[in-house]
Amino acid sequence: MPRKNYAPYSACAAGLEIAIMKSVTQALFPPLETITRPTVNTAAAAYYLNRRPQTLRVYALTGKPIQPVRFNGRLAWPVSEIKRVLGVV
Repeated sequence: MPRKNYAPYSACAAGLEIAIMKSVTQALFPPLETITRPTVNTAAAAYYLNRRPQTLRVYALTGKPIQPVRFNGRLAWPVSEIKRVLGVV
């Protein structure tokens, strides 16, 4: 008797999960053009630059391609520099 391949989720449920993840991501990280604050945190900068947060911490050590501002030991990434790196200026 041949085995049947059962998907753990139906296609509808998988589509719903993707839609929920997109809405949560959009709530956490609004479009870069709409940000009015001068800086963003490391998680947001990593999202906009499509890098891992740890990669941005390496950027903080080397200063390339973007240099963060430090506030009480925390990293704040200038939105203007993120836009410059992405070519969105």
